[in-house]
Amino acid sequence: MHGATLVDLSGLGRGSLLTPHQLADVLLLTTDPAHPQLRDVMVDLPVGALSGTLESRFGGDNPARGFVRAKTGSLPSIVGLSGTVVTSDDRLLVFSLAADAVEPGATVGARMIFDRFVGQLAALGAGA
Repeated sequence: MHGATLVDLSGLGRGSLLTPHQLADVLLLTTDPAHPQLRDVMVDLPVGALSGTLESRFGGDNPARGFVRAKTGSLPSIVGLSGTVVTSDDRLLVFSLAADAVEPGATVGARMIFDRFVGQLAALGAGA
């Protein structure tokens, strides 16, 4: 896929197409000092275990707690999470995760897998 197709900009319009890689590329732009006008996009995203749609996620001993900013996405049988996470050695990583064809009732499990994976990203560099 060479370009994104956005039908109504809600993310819900039939015919909208955007790959996780394209989402990550857009998020990367929001972290680039060459584009200060985009910084608020990243800064205003929910923070893991602290705000918005991530307030009840990344709790306990998850290393991403307080260090992940991300946007969730959910439809029946589809789960997504895209954002940034700061690693234990202070690197900023951009990620975009998506799962489709999730069985009915299994979306919570998919979210748990995403949260654990992002926690593993946050722990990179620990003990080095």
